[in-house]
Amino acid sequence: AVQRAWQDVPTGNDDLEQTIQQRFQQAVEAVMALGGGMQVAMPGTPPIMSDDAVGTLCVRLELLAEIETPEAHKAERMQYQLTQLADKMRGEVRSPEQEFQAILQTWYATPCVTDEARGAELARRFTRARDHYLRRAD
Repeated sequence: AVQRAWQDVPTGNDDLEQTIQQRFQQAVEAVMALGGGMQVAMPGTPPIMSDDAVGTLCVRLELLAEIETPEAHKAERMQYQLTQLADKMRGEVRSPEQEFQAILQTWYATPCVTDEARGAELARRFTRARDHYLRRAD
């Protein structure tokens, strides 16, 4: 049932689709290695991700979506903006859509972690920023 539902998740991007399918297969293999005793989240549920990787992805996406970053992460946002400025000065520039696709691909390829509360907070931030970006892009 989970695999059928997973296959119905639309991506609209072949590279992203491949990344998502690889991540799903890794998750299925991990569940099977543990005897199938874990519950697997249904598609459409934001994954719980590693704090460092998703924290940075959230900052990047909040910046791209032009929304506020939580106060506790504003220094990280400032640091990322400085890095982005240095990249631009070297001529390394991505279009907003390229940046968005890169963030999505990294999000879906990042492994799950055990800190559910922190992961859920990051997933909410990511979803909020993603949805805001998509509304702006329309």
